[in-house]
Order: sequence, then C-alpha cells, then structure tokens
Amino acid sequence: MKFTELLNNIDSIVEKERYEKKKREIFDMPEETADELYIKSCDEDDE
Repeated sequence: MKFTELLNNIDSIVEKERYEKKKREIFDMPEETADELYIKSCDEDDE
C-alpha cells in the first residue's frame, strides 16, 4: 500500500486497532507478536 493511501485511511486504521485492542481486553486474549501475525497472513494466502 502506498504511503499516501495509508495517510488517507489513517482514521479507519486507528479505529480498527482500537476495536482489536478492546476485543483483546474483553476476551483477555494475549497480544500476538509480529511473527505470529506474519505466519497467520501466510497461512491465509495459501487457501
């Protein structure tokens, strides 16, 4: 994604991160590391 696209979408990106943080707090889920997120994203591409 281009940097300008990220800047244009910053509000939705921040809102999504707030939602994910709240979800982790509610369900007491451990925060995923960058490595875990990368592995998940690779697994999704394989399907």
